[in-house]
Amino acid sequence: MARFKYVAKDMSGKVHKGTVEAASENALTQQLREENLYLVEAKDLNGAKKHKKLKAKQLAAFCRELSALLASGVTLVRALDIISEQEGMNKDERDIYKDVLQDLKRGISLSDAMESRECFPDLMIGMIRSGEGSGNLDLVTQRLSVQYEKDYKLTQQVKSAMTYPCILLVLCVVIVILIVTFILPQFQSLFDQMESLPMITNILIAVSNFLVQNGILHY
Repeated sequence: MARFKYVAKDMSGKVHKGTVEAASENALTQQLREENLYLVEAKDLNGAKKHKKLKAKQLAAFCRELSALLASGVTLVRALDIISEQEGMNKDERDIYKDVLQDLKRGISLSDAMESRECFPDLMIGMIRSGEGSGNLDLVTQRLSVQYEKDYKLTQQVKSAMTYPCILLVLCVVIVILIVTFILPQFQSLFDQMESLPMITNILIAVSNFLVQNGILHY
């Protein structure tokens, strides 16, 4: 639960200031609206640590494990406790789940706890909130796990597809550098005796001469 210092206005335009606890800025906005106040500005007094956004692979694993635990009858609080203690995750990810767990223990909903962390996607938060309302959180998280697993595999496929062209590009650059740096200078006198040369050869010679004239290349 975060503590906010806020500035709000009522229907008449009168300014109201104060401090209040809320799960997130959105929750604060809703809380103030119930008092016929409209949020103008809010500052988190807790200065909560900013976490990195979770990646698709992490989200898929989280949703898959949460769905399985809920489907087996484990309570939401206990499920988050189990997930936060599992091996194989980095400290930042573990801290996120432990922070969410602490909010759950204070009575905050899972969707509001996730929203206040700012490291879960909006789509995921919205679907979790829908699952909470319908009582089908295990089914919602199962669908989310499938979606984020697909997202992760697509990302890996794109990376793999880009690897080969990048290697070829690097090799081409290296070859051009070798030609300009070592090969062309060896045949400079021969090229000078020839009346005409292919355009690509002229371009490479021009590049080589430019590098020499500017002190970048010496031979």
